[in-house]
This record gives sequence, C-alpha cells and structure tokens, in this order.
Amino acid sequence: MGIGEGPHPRCVHGRIRACRPGGIGPYQRLHLWATANGLALQPLNQVTERIARDRSQGRTSPLEAPLAELTPSGRAALFTFRIGHPTVAAGLSPRRRLADVVEN
Repeated sequence: MGIGEGPHPRCVHGRIRACRPGGIGPYQRLHLWATANGLALQPLNQVTERIARDRSQGRTSPLEAPLAELTPSGRAALFTFRIGHPTVAAGLSPRRRLADVVEN
C-alpha cells in the first residue's frame, strides 16, 4: 500500500507513529504470520476512508458512531481488517521475476 507524503488519511492528525508513512509494516508482519498459521486476513478500509472523506468535506459521517461502538474507549480505529479461517483455498497471486520490475 503506497502512502504519499504526509499522514495517512485515517490517522489522527499524524500523531500516531504506526499510521505515518511506512506504518503499514505491523499489518504486513501480522498478515504473514497469520498466513503461515492457516489464517486469512482482509483489510476493511472502506469505513475508515469514508469517515475521513466525510470529515474532509465538513460532513458528519453516518459510519462514525457505529465504528466508535466497536472501538475501546479512548482509542481510535486506524486500520480495520477481518481475520479468520478461510473457507476456500485462495488462488495463487501472479508473480513476476525481479528483473522484470526493477531497473539497474
């Protein structure tokens, strides 16, 4: 997930180190661990992106209160995902040779 300059849109004014550019690393590590242990993870960023968009437009988001009910008091949901045991086998991801995507 590429993140441009400045704080991630789901951050609280960029104050939280984990959501600054490059802060997706903890999720990547969790995802690799989960996969190695037979679990599946899927990012669910539509809700947090919609809340951020509504805020940027000066609107109250209808999704903010329901998300707040799922979040511990005094905390903010920065990156949401679901985790569980897969019910079907995932297809293989297409992979390219490193030489095909990196210039010398």
